[in-house]
Amino acid sequence: MNTTTRRIRNATAARRGTGDSPGRAATLVVLMGVTASVGCEGLSYYPYDCKELSECPGAACTGQCVPLAPLGFDGPALLWTGPGEEAPECPARAPVEVYTGYAGLESSHVCPECACSAPACVLPTGVTASNTQQCQGPVFTPVDAPANWTGTCQAAETVIGPASLRSVTIEPVTERPCAPLPPTTPAGVAPTRWTQVARACAGEAVPGVCNDPGLTCLPSAAPPPPGFQQCIMHLVPDDGKGVHCPASYPDKKVFYGRYEDTRACEACTCTETAPSSCSAWVSLYQDAACNPGEMFLTIAIDPTDALCTSVQASMANLGSISASWMTNAPGSCEAAGGEALGSVEPADPRVFCCQPLPGGRLDE
Repeated sequence: MNTTTRRIRNATAARRGTGDSPGRAATLVVLMGVTASVGCEGLSYYPYDCKELSECPGAACTGQCVPLAPLGFDGPALLWTGPGEEAPECPARAPVEVYTGYAGLESSHVCPECACSAPACVLPTGVTASNTQQCQGPVFTPVDAPANWTGTCQAAETVIGPASLRSVTIEPVTERPCAPLPPTTPAGVAPTRWTQVARACAGEAVPGVCNDPGLTCLPSAAPPPPGFQQCIMHLVPDDGKGVHCPASYPDKKVFYGRYEDTRACEACTCTETAPSSCSAWVSLYQDAACNPGEMFLTIAIDPTDALCTSVQASMANLGSISASWMTNAPGSCEAAGGEALGSVEPADPRVFCCQPLPGGRLDE
């Protein structure tokens, strides 16, 4: 054995001793399914150049003897990376797809701005007549005000005569608080996508035909097809920080099997910064048109409970109601919340260590 051969074999043995402890979480079958009768010539793409040796590293290998994957790695395999829509099929020499992963995670997370409705003073919803004192019934006859009543005259559907009018219940004024408004823009969780796809393809190696036990025979000595690199895969999932690529496969790449999406938007809230002050007059009339001369009761109403009052004029009819503000001073509030919560993070990482692309350039 000459000096050059001995140096390469010693280097190969050293490479075999590098890497992490094995963990067979996934298995890449070694490459190249097409047998090509290629001898020692044309091997300069790989780290072993037979032209420098007095004999080939594997006399029985008709293709290419390449370094075995170090401890903790599997392969080699042909790896292609690029946009998903451009992903090629596995080549004939490595027809089995053994890994699919992704890189370049893109996402956005913009939550809509929170806003609050304005607080308001709201007039009573109407009155209810009772045929007994103290609003005890048993006959109750309502005179309902319309929604969003402004206090204008509201006639009873049927005039309530003296026999049914001994007392009235007047609903309170309402201090309507501010409340979160529906967002004017969609929720801020936008679609997530990967910009890069990784596809590892494997064929079949021929073991035991290389003179160096640190090498294995690939049936083809041709460089990988365009866009592919010859790579080995770290067996244990890792984000790449704890993996050191061997000198024979120096180009480190990290891919992921999926992502975890925990994005959400914090709920909007409204906090009162100034209270409302609301009170009103409610008037009852004998006729259906709220004529001032027909008014027989006017009473002040505030935001407390409904008020029951007796009707002294036992011969009175109830034909209509009206209302006017004593105090109409809505307060104010402040919106809060709407913060973006969570994130999109890649998961299930895998590290590949690759040989340089043709010409010695590493794939950046």
